Amino acid sequence: MSVNLKMESRKTVYYRTYDEDLVASRDQDLRLPPGYRWYHENPVYRAFAGLVYAIFVPVAWFYVKCVLRVRVVNRSVFKECRDSGYFLYGNHTQPVGDAFAPGLYVAPKRIRTVAAPSNLGIPLLGKILPMLGALVIPESSGDMKKFLTAMGRYLERGNCIVVYPGRMCGHGAALPGHFRRRPFASRFASTRPASA
Repeated sequence: MSVNLKMESRKTVYYRTYDEDLVASRDQDLRLPPGYRWYHENPVYRAFAGLVYAIFVPVAWFYVKCVLRVRVVNRSVFKECRDSGYFLYGNHTQPVGDAFAPGLYVAPKRIRTVAAPSNLGIPLLGKILPMLGALVIPESSGDMKKFLTAMGRYLERGNCIVVYPGRMCGHGAALPGHFRRRPFASRFASTRPASA
């Protein structure tokens, strides 16, 4: 028995703007609860999150390598940063693959991916996304300070922070098949360090 993983039919999609979200979750307008935490110091939470992450690594590897058949070119660039935290920027072209693939590119380094709040509404997976490294974009400028502080702590711990730039400006949803560079602007743009 053979399995053909290639898609037999093609669908043409025309994008009018960069803020069209063609991939929607069940709870697209989800808001973060009051007191949402971007950084956890509780050792039990961190241990459990590490276990969940370790379980998902083989799942991610199978999906990215065997289903999507992604191949990394010039992987040695990531080795240059193995002793420090850094940002990894990319276009959001695979709704699921972009969540998993960066973790394989930079392994064994832990990734944190900037994500829209609507991702927390994905059935089953949404609840554990923060444990897998989702850094959910805050709604208010007051929460942005906590978000940036958490980001700074993760960088200090040597994590890789994955950013799909459109997410930072409230648009730039997954645009399957769109591989050109998209504009980057931030509604919370700041030149201050995360610890400020």
